[in-house]
Amino acid sequence: MAHTAGYNSASAGSGLAATLHSNISAFFAGFAKRADYRKTRNQLSKMTTRELEDVGLTFADIETVARNSAGLR
Repeated sequence: MAHTAGYNSASAGSGLAATLHSNISAFFAGFAKRADYRKTRNQLSKMTTRELEDVGLTFADIETVARNSAGLR
């Protein structure tokens, strides 16, 4: 009689499914973050220097603010 050392094909399959699900979720979450980043960056880029100053920003701040807003590093 062969001993399988506790190997359970059902648990291995569910682990693979969980990993795949996690990777797909992260992939689509990345798309959503990039969309948020682009939207924020585009909206801020349309503002005039005066409008940016009113909210305490400069054009140099746009990239950083957009990245932080979207949760990108």
